[in-house]
Amino acid sequence: MIAKKTTRQKSKSNKIGDILYYVLMIVMVCMIIFIIQTKAMGNEPGIVGHRLYTVDSGSMSPTIKQGALIIVQQVEPSEIKVGDIISYYGNGTSVVTHRAREVISNGESFTTRGDANDSDDALQVDGSKLIGKVVFHIGLIGYILKFLGTAYGVVGLIAILTVSLIISKIKSKAVSK
Repeated sequence: MIAKKTTRQKSKSNKIGDILYYVLMIVMVCMIIFIIQTKAMGNEPGIVGHRLYTVDSGSMSPTIKQGALIIVQQVEPSEIKVGDIISYYGNGTSVVTHRAREVISNGESFTTRGDANDSDDALQVDGSKLIGKVVFHIGLIGYILKFLGTAYGVVGLIAILTVSLIISKIKSKAVSK
């Protein structure tokens, strides 16, 4: 009797695990498709007033390491406070993420510095170039998303999902026998 109960509990936990796995996969695939589609149209990926970027340098280490995915909430320049980590347009279309060291004239401009740097950035940031404030970051995920934005990444993701589905079906048939 105890063995049957344990088997049932395992079966339920396996089903819950499978459901969570599939939900996670669906969310990841949707997110990747959304990012690829947005970039293909020449826009920056964003979700409900937030934008997603990958950190390409170590200037914000150790707070935000190279390869991290950052989520930037779009805010007005007047909402920025000293100490906030902000993202803004640098030269051309580059996006820079540094800490606000000084807020001038209620966000008209900012003095910034990367946490790994010894001195403030040479030029002040004009408030009109502000994208927003970093509200969340996840280490190394940016590398994965960048790779998944390539043709090799899409093919690899499809292959992994296909193999996962096949293995899942084989396991479910083996358990039901």
